[in-house]
Amino acid sequence: MIEIEENTKLFYKELNGSCNVKKLLEIAEKCFMLYEPLFEYDNIKNNEYVVDISLLGNQYFVINTIEQYNRFKYLIKLPFSNLKINFIYDSTYFKIIILL
Repeated sequence: MIEIEENTKLFYKELNGSCNVKKLLEIAEKCFMLYEPLFEYDNIKNNEYVVDISLLGNQYFVINTIEQYNRFKYLIKLPFSNLKINFIYDSTYFKIIILL
């Protein structure tokens, strides 16, 4: 089995099981596929690492808490060489909608 498929199975098994967020992040950093947004999962949607995991999985996300917002700001301020997240930092791909 391909590593991505194996990691994806492990990720969803953990997500639907005990949902240890640190373990989910470790799996996500190894390369996986995120098929659906994590805000659909009540057991994780408010955790700050949803931002990291969603970006690693090239999936959109909703910022629900101040911790998630601060995590997002932290990730944006990191030098690109320190990011484990591979995304294109371009206005056409990287948009934020803020609803007041």
